[in-house]
Amino acid sequence: MTDIKFKPVRHNHKTFVEKASKRKGFVEAYDALALNYQLANQMIEARSRAVQHKLRG
Repeated sequence: MTDIKFKPVRHNHKTFVEKASKRKGFVEAYDALALNYQLANQMIEARSRAVQHKLRG
């Protein structure tokens, strides 16, 4: 079996949304989930701040 190496890829959300918004139905679905995306983003940012604070202190 071939070894599979992990190769991380940077994600640029703005570029992703610009490209994806050209697909039929994407904007409507994305807008319907906007609150969920905002909540998830706030949770990720809070977690990141907590980790940074823990590393510093």
